[in-house]
Amino acid sequence: MLDPKTRTLLPRAREQIVGRYVEAVAKALKEFHFHISAAEISRRELGLAMDEADLDFKALLSRRSQSHGISEGKIAGVIAYRFSRFKILHFKPDALDQKHVYLIQDAAALFLVSSIILHRKIGGRRLLEICYQMARRHANQETMGVIFDGLMNEAA
Repeated sequence: MLDPKTRTLLPRAREQIVGRYVEAVAKALKEFHFHISAAEISRRELGLAMDEADLDFKALLSRRSQSHGISEGKIAGVIAYRFSRFKILHFKPDALDQKHVYLIQDAAALFLVSSIILHRKIGGRRLLEICYQMARRHANQETMGVIFDGLMNEAA
């Protein structure tokens, strides 16, 4: 997923992320009972989120042993964090007052990393807890990485 020379997302990984993100948004909208037309994706913001993730990967790799790299959970943490922070999803006016609108983008980020990196289902109460943590509490890319490392170790 990461280019060892540039320490950034490989072009193929970026393409896969865009395609899977569209699927993740659809899944998040369905999970919270929103119509698929309730949100639109900003390709500009999506690209900026991936660019910022690349900066995070470089920083993480510069602080860690080059031979050991960074864990899949940490990679997932960077992507989920950046995709939750950039204004990628834009909602139609009639969707803005619905109860869980503030969780949709976070849920989409979780569904994305769940499908492309973690290969674990995140649902139910756990989904709500992690989304709430990302949306309303202090979370950064490294703490999200710790959460995902724990989920991966739990299922192993």
